[in-house]
Amino acid sequence: MKDMRRAFLWSPAALCLLVGGRALAGDQERAAATQAAQTLYSAGQYKDALDAVNLAIEYTTDQFGDKSAELIDPFIQLGDIQRGLKHPERGVEAYQHAADLIEMNEGVFADRMVGVLRRMGAASAEQQKNDDAVASLQRAKVITHRNYGIMNLQQIPIIDALTTVYTNEGDRLSADREQMFGLRVNERRFGADKPEVIPALYHLAEWYRRTGQWAGARTLYKRAISIIESAYGPDDVRLVPALTGVADTYRGERTLRNDGRESLERATQVYAASEDADKADYGASLIDLGDWYLLTNHTDEALTAYMQAWQLLSSDGTAPEAAQKQLGRPTRLRYDERSLDQIDPPTSPAGAVGPKYVKVTFTVTDDGTVDDAVVVSSNASSRVVRQVRLMVMQARYRPGFVDGKPSPMQVTLLQRFYEEGAADVPVGGGEDAAAPGGEGGSTNEAASGATTSAAQPATPAPDAAAGAPEAATPAPEAAAAGSATPPAEPPPETP
Repeated sequence: MKDMRRAFLWSPAALCLLVGGRALAGDQERAAATQAAQTLYSAGQYKDALDAVNLAIEYTTDQFGDKSAELIDPFIQLGDIQRGLKHPERGVEAYQHAADLIEMNEGVFADRMVGVLRRMGAASAEQQKNDDAVASLQRAKVITHRNYGIMNLQQIPIIDALTTVYTNEGDRLSADREQMFGLRVNERRFGADKPEVIPALYHLAEWYRRTGQWAGARTLYKRAISIIESAYGPDDVRLVPALTGVADTYRGERTLRNDGRESLERATQVYAASEDADKADYGASLIDLGDWYLLTNHTDEALTAYMQAWQLLSSDGTAPEAAQKQLGRPTRLRYDERSLDQIDPPTSPAGAVGPKYVKVTFTVTDDGTVDDAVVVSSNASSRVVRQVRLMVMQARYRPGFVDGKPSPMQVTLLQRFYEEGAADVPVGGGEDAAAPGGEGGSTNEAASGATTSAAQPATPAPDAAAGAPEAATPAPEAAAAGSATPPAEPPPETP
C-alpha cells in the first residue's frame, strides 16, 4: 500500500495538483484526487483520504459548479471517510449534501437516492439517533416501492437495516414485522413453494433463533424440508441444513424431543445415501447425532455414532489427523453454572488476592461422565468451591478418542469470577481442555479469559494436589459474562 501511495504522490497528475493547484485542475487531476481518496480509504488511511477527497470536491466545484451532479459521488465518498474517522455526524452532513444534489439534478425518486439514504441511516444509527435512521431507511424503501413495486427485492438490505435499528431500540414487534415482510417479498417474487424461496426461509429462521423464537424457526425449517423434498426428492443433501435446524430449535428450548433426534438421524441417512457427500460434513453430522444421544442417556448409540465418525474422518484409519482434531479430546456438552446464582454472594478467604477462581481436575470417562473431581486450588469461599465441584460432577462430556475408541482422559477446569458490586459473578462456563459447545449453544470461552492445559490420558487415582496440569499462562481479566448454559440434568426425550 505504501508503494501505491508513493506511486500516486509522484505521478504527473499528483505533481500537477501539488504544484499547479486548482488553477490547473482538470479531468485528469480530478480523477487522480478521487482515485487517491478511494485508495487511501480502502487502506484505512482516513486522514489522508480526507485531504484527497476535499481536493476532489474543490476541483469538481471549480470545473462544474457547486450544484453539479458531478459532485454527488465526491460527497458520498466524503461521508464514508468521515464515518471511517468516527465522525458519523459529519458523514450525515456529507450524505445530505449528496441527497440535495440528487434531488436538484435527478429528482427525489432517483435510484441513486436509495444508496445515499441507506448510508444516512447507518450513520444516524452509529450516533444512536434511531428515529433519524428509521426515517432515512423508510424513505429509501418508499423510493424502491415507487420505482420497482411494493414487493421488490431491492429493498431486502433496507429491511435488514431497519430490523437492526428497531432491535437497538428494543422494538421487537417492528423488527419482526420487517423480517416477515422480507419473506413475503421473496414469496411474491419466486412463489411460496419454490426452492428459490428457501434462502429467505433460512434468513427469517435465523432471525427467530437470534431472538429466541424457537417454535417459529422450527416451522420455517420444516417448511423448507417440504419444499426440498418436493423439488429434489427425500434423500437430497440440501435437506441437511433444514434438518439440523429443526434439532437446533429443540436444543435452544432445552427440550430434547424425539422430533429433533429423528431429524439428526435423517440427516446422517441422507449423507449415507449420497455418493458424493462431503466426508467432513458427514462426520460432523454423526458427531452432532452422537451428542444428542449422549445428552439423552443413549450412551451406546452415542459411542457408535462417534466411532463411525472417527472411521469416516480418518478415512478408515489411513489419515487420523482430521478425526483426532474433532474427537481426540473431551468436549463439554453440558455444564450448568446457573446454580451459582442461587447461592449468597460469596466472599474470598482472608488474604486472597486477585480475581476469585476454583480450579478442578477430573477424569472424563469413556462414556462422557465425570469421575475423580478434585479441587486443586481456589481463593473462593468453601461454599462456592463445593458448588463448583458439584457442577463439575454433573457435567457431561463427549469423551476423547484414541485410535477410534473412547478413552478416559484427565481434564483441568478453571472457573473464574469477576466482582460486580458485592456479588461474585461466574464468567462463561469455566475453562477446560474441552472445546466449547453442546446443548443450547456454545459457551462464551473468550469472555472467561482463562488458559488451560491440554487433556491428558487419565492416570490411576490422581493425587489431590499433585499431578494436575497447570494453566499455561496467567488468565487475564474477564471481558463479559458468558452465554446461557444448558440444564443440570439432560431432559428425557418426549414425543
